[in-house]
Amino acid sequence: MLAEMAAFRHTEMADVAHLLNPETLVNMTSAREITALDYMLSQQQRTRIITFLKDIFKSVDVIVTPTTPMTAVPIDPNASEYGESDATSTGRSVRFSFLGNLSGIPAISVPAGYDSNGLPVGLQFMGCWWEERLLFQVALAAEKLVQRRKPEVYYAII
Repeated sequence: MLAEMAAFRHTEMADVAHLLNPETLVNMTSAREITALDYMLSQQQRTRIITFLKDIFKSVDVIVTPTTPMTAVPIDPNASEYGESDATSTGRSVRFSFLGNLSGIPAISVPAGYDSNGLPVGLQFMGCWWEERLLFQVALAAEKLVQRRKPEVYYAII
């Protein structure tokens, strides 16, 4: 996906680089180093994953995973002044959503409860291509099972 992003925006990178946050600029710069061989091998892997998912969806309607493998990561006290980049946490946080992003299958996340520290936990449902209606039905049923509460810090903005 990074190679496609870099290819799509390559003509304007010099003009907009100063507008990008550091993480995006690093990603865009790194993506320019992906070779045609790298790209072709990744597309072959993507095709294998799609084929695997097609087989899975012959026997199941929905794949269920946590939305993320962990709850919210603490914010560094200096983040408001200097920003924050934590590639490790970011990488870990997309572990389960990566499958949908890579293969194009639809997914939806719903609240599933709270951890021992009171932080929200999410549940992700992934379905076969073009089965969004089923995912909405499953998500609605799941949401009815969870009692929600306002967070400790809450601002009603609407």
